Formats: sequence, C-alpha cells, structure tokens
Amino acid sequence: MPITVVVGARDCLSSIAFEHGHSWRTLWDHPDNAALRAARTSAHVLRQGDRVVVPERRPKEEEAATGKRHTFRRKGVPEQLRIRFGTPEFPRAGVPYVLTIDGDPLPGKTDANGELVCFLRPNARDAELVLRPEDAPEEHYAVGLRELDPIDTVRGLKHRLRNLGYLGGSTGDDLDPATIGAMHDFQARSGLPRTDAPDDATRAALLSAHGC
Repeated sequence: MPITVVVGARDCLSSIAFEHGHSWRTLWDHPDNAALRAARTSAHVLRQGDRVVVPERRPKEEEAATGKRHTFRRKGVPEQLRIRFGTPEFPRAGVPYVLTIDGDPLPGKTDANGELVCFLRPNARDAELVLRPEDAPEEHYAVGLRELDPIDTVRGLKHRLRNLGYLGGSTGDDLDPATIGAMHDFQARSGLPRTDAPDDATRAALLSAHGC
C-alpha cells in the first residue's frame, strides 16, 4: 500500500527513495506525485513540509546463471555531489582537497573547471571539506548536504546568493536589506533590471549560475 512521506529537514527525493528501496525517478514520475512536480522545478530540491507519495515495492526477477557471481546495482545509487570553486572566468583548478563524508576522508584535486565531483550515498548526513592551496592557508568548510531550498523561497534565494559569493551570513525567511543588496549586485553583474523582490528573470539567472 502506498504511503505519504512528509519532507523533513535535510530530506531530498533521493534520500527518501533510497530509504524506501526505490530510485528517485520512480517517485518523481509516479502519477500521485503530479502536484509535487508542478510545485518544484527540480526533483532534488524540495521544501520541508512537501509530501511525497511512496508506492509499494514490486518484486523484480532477473535471469542469472548458477555457479557464477553476479553484481546488481540499484538505480540512483550512489548520488553525485558537485561543488565549484572560483568563477567560470577564473576557476580554482588543481587545488588539493580532503572531503570527509560521514567520517570517511576522500582526497582529490579540483578539475580544470574548479569543480569537485564526488559520489556518495543518497542519505549521507555529514560532510566537511578542507581545501589545501599550495600558496595559501587551508580553508575549512562545512558542506550542508540537502539543505538547499527551492528557488521560489526567500531561503532558496539566500542559499544561492551565499553559495555564489554575493551574500554573507544573512539567515531566516525575511527579505532583509543585506539580501536585497546582494540580489542587486547579482542582477547588475547578470545584466538584469534592478528589482527589490526576486522576479522570474532573476530566479532563472540564479538557477543557471548556481546549477540547480
């Protein structure tokens, strides 16, 4: 029998699907989640309080020869984490890092685009990142997994402006002067008209610049 899951803090469709034995695509495409698809521009960015219908799992049979070892992989597992450092014009390429996910350290270097790409479990909880540039002190970051709110919320606006370097520590649900000023800076750099509230063009440009 299908159940309805209320999205909590730090939930996303991938984590909900993983914990109930589905792929995120199965949940996103389910007819009973049509209202969710209409409300959200991305399956991976939900809002606390959203409702997700989770259908029953259906057994699936696969033919396999006996006496041999076979590997089966679940769809949507693992998920992918992408973080970009710098700007498209000036990427921070080749910077050594250590990304620690749920206590497991994963060293690497940012690629030519300044990006870190890592695979992780859909329900991973904690991530910390240390950048180790050769000519500067270490940089320490707490990575908020599944903490991005939808673009049509004030929190979602703040998250993206902060991640893109336009906004400092402003929090909460109010469109405060610091957030409006950061939005004006983003609009000016993006060639958009200045507005005191986020319009469709600003949201679209933020989604494009941020990646989601």
